Amino acid sequence: MHTSFPKGTTIWIRFKTKETTTGKFADHKSGKVLLEDGRIISLKNVSAMSVRKLK
Repeated sequence: MHTSFPKGTTIWIRFKTKETTTGKFADHKSGKVLLEDGRIISLKNVSAMSVRKLK
């Protein structure tokens, strides 16, 4: 799974519970992804992560 993106990139995250969320990437720390709105996502709860693609 790709866990590092350019700062400010809008990313899409799917959790193991099948819930999804989007946010702007801020930083990647050990086992965590930080989003610009202050959310901290633990990678152990994530099943997929990618750049958000609009159709």
